[in-house]
Amino acid sequence: LLQQNIQSIQQQKQQLEEQLTEIESAMTELQNTSQAYTLLGNLMVASSPSDLIIKLQERKDRTEIRIRNLNKQEEKLHQALVALQQDVGKELKPGKY
Repeated sequence: LLQQNIQSIQQQKQQLEEQLTEIESAMTELQNTSQAYTLLGNLMVASSPSDLIIKLQERKDRTEIRIRNLNKQEEKLHQALVALQQDVGKELKPGKY
């Protein structure tokens, strides 16, 4: 169960890291343009590149926080897994019974 949780967290981190790469790429492209559009429902609406960069920076910040939180969760689960493996190893040593 711990191993499954670790794998789930790793998958979530990978998805967030991919999103982070896309956000950074979009921010770079927006710095080199004078006109940009954003989707509003099914409509494309003209928007200021600087406004979009601000929104993307906020999204980037939130994504980085989520990645840091997932890293902490992964580390705690990894430590719990190591401790559990050590406990099992101690219990299985010869001469214990």
